[in-house]
Amino acid sequence: MNIDTSHFHRQSMSRLSYVGEYLEREGYNLNGTRVQHHLKIVRAFLDTSELTDEEAWALVELNELYVIIKVAERRGGISREEISICLKGVHYLADETSNSSGNKARNFCFQLYVISNMLAFGMKVDIPSHGEEADIRFMYDDVSVPVECKRLFAERGVEKIAKKTCSQVSKRVSKGNHGIAALSLSREFWTAEEGAVTESIQDARDKVERLYGQWRNTLAKVLKQYPKVALIYINIQFPYIGTDNLYCVYERKFFRTRSNYIDLPGGGVAQHFIESMMTLGLMEEISHDDQ
Repeated sequence: MNIDTSHFHRQSMSRLSYVGEYLEREGYNLNGTRVQHHLKIVRAFLDTSELTDEEAWALVELNELYVIIKVAERRGGISREEISICLKGVHYLADETSNSSGNKARNFCFQLYVISNMLAFGMKVDIPSHGEEADIRFMYDDVSVPVECKRLFAERGVEKIAKKTCSQVSKRVSKGNHGIAALSLSREFWTAEEGAVTESIQDARDKVERLYGQWRNTLAKVLKQYPKVALIYINIQFPYIGTDNLYCVYERKFFRTRSNYIDLPGGGVAQHFIESMMTLGLMEEISHDDQ
């Protein structure tokens, strides 16, 4: 069974400027960081209303950080040190490398984005010590559920990273319980589209569905190999041109589950996680101050 949801982030450039306002107010050092560079893109756009394709993709990342900051402000649960990790890294995806200094910041940002969704839903979430435990843990029926987060870097490496993530989840769960594998395939989409910006919302829908369709059956097979994994969560975000030539971010979420998953062991864990990832609650949370 496959469950999916989508959302369009119509964040104005002035709202993205809030990332810089918050970080400067809180005393973060932005000198030389990719976030400082991304904020320069926003300021330039407010003057000229033009973006290159690579700048449009960079602002997808800034939008992700905007969500993290807004949820952290309202809900807590994300520390100053954790936000600091997200600020670093190379400026553009084309310059990213697979070593820790090349993509660590983006990888960790995806982890915090998943946590932000869960916090907005009101879940009790912990971030264990880095490298010692699961990336995330949440409580379900008095059981601590591990979530492993991975962001794809290697082209066409979806099956490999899915297996690696599911294997890690399986090692983290207690006997008789289940965990979650969370994957970001945004970079795979960027590779498939050669860094271009999608030209309409319908084009966005069609392209992301085609990309996911390439891996749908593969993910189902991976899930069968790891019975301790309740589901595989897929997140894809990318820029597109909306009505009136408006810059937008399209987000698509897929939840790869087993057939009739709700009646299986781990079905409750899967459903609880699915509900926490539904976009409407997240958008209500981060828009609260604007109402």
